Amino acid sequence: MSSTLYESIYQQIKQASESNQLIVFIGAGMSNNFGFPTWNSLVRKMYRELTGKDAAKGKAFTSDELLRIPQALKYQSPNSYEKILKEAFGADRVKESDNPILDEVMKLKPKHIITTNYDVLIERYIADRYSDAYRRDIVEEQREIFRIHM
Repeated sequence: MSSTLYESIYQQIKQASESNQLIVFIGAGMSNNFGFPTWNSLVRKMYRELTGKDAAKGKAFTSDELLRIPQALKYQSPNSYEKILKEAFGADRVKESDNPILDEVMKLKPKHIITTNYDVLIERYIADRYSDAYRRDIVEEQREIFRIHM
């Protein structure tokens, strides 16, 4: 990309932020930077719990399996399902590290955040790192986090 295109994109982002119209999309990479598992690795743990064996090395689950395996474990062994999720997304995980990328996103003061992530990383990060006044601004300005997987 040319520097002119970068400058144009930067100006559009800046203008959207200043006019309280910026919407940011956050994908799995953000949570992965904190050490949270990818969906595929989480499903591998669920598969192991469900079947008692590991999935074949290098096996890629189909999109259908990525949905059905967690559903099957939740139905057959709700306690195991909850345990795996608690281990993966325990409340203390966010305090373990900083995320400069998320800090930069928050400086933009997005109106809304859309995420595919199934964890509550963003909410915890804001609660742990930002002042009451900043969090109040989020509520008063009706800034929201939308999850498209839940």
